[in-house]
Amino acid sequence: MRRRRSRQAPALGVGSLLLVQPLLVLSLMFALPLTARLSGRAVRPADWWWAAVLTLAVAVLVVVGDPRAGAPRAETWHWVLVVAVGVPALVLCLVGARSGSPSRRALLLGLAGGALFGVGAVLTKAVVHLIARGPVPLLTSLELYVLVGVFGAAVAIQQLAFRTGELQASLPATTVTEPAVAVLALARSAADQERALAAVAVTSG
Repeated sequence: MRRRRSRQAPALGVGSLLLVQPLLVLSLMFALPLTARLSGRAVRPADWWWAAVLTLAVAVLVVVGDPRAGAPRAETWHWVLVVAVGVPALVLCLVGARSGSPSRRALLLGLAGGALFGVGAVLTKAVVHLIARGPVPLLTSLELYVLVGVFGAAVAIQQLAFRTGELQASLPATTVTEPAVAVLALARSAADQERALAAVAVTSG
């Protein structure tokens, strides 16, 4: 008799996030000429130089980060750490964004929005994993409802950041913070955290 192979959702952990999330940093390559076009300004040679450096950094990331399969859902201690560290940091960014120059406020809002998008990325992986298990596990999971709230808040804060100051102050902060938070939230050990931070540092640097 042939054994039936059990269908399991692919286990995607910190390794896959090291590949997928930092690739989103390349969205800055599209934002650069679009922003210059809409504002009626020419892109400076220095801007193109840094764009090339960023693209090269993402290529290096694939080697340094060594993306591999891992756990599809974050463990409980990950969420305890995210709440203990992330919530106070988020509150400080939002409170700090209530005053100061438009650029400073946009930067802080961009950091807050990017952090929430990073948490949302981890929750999305968990929800996709639960979808493969059926509607009951999905609808009875906390991740689904937290995901809706987190993404709603992230979009609202990001749009506020875009309206508050120039795009160059908020978009890079959002783009870099998202993968940093996502990979740290799924890091299963101190070694994974160090590897994740090194890879994100290479990309954002």
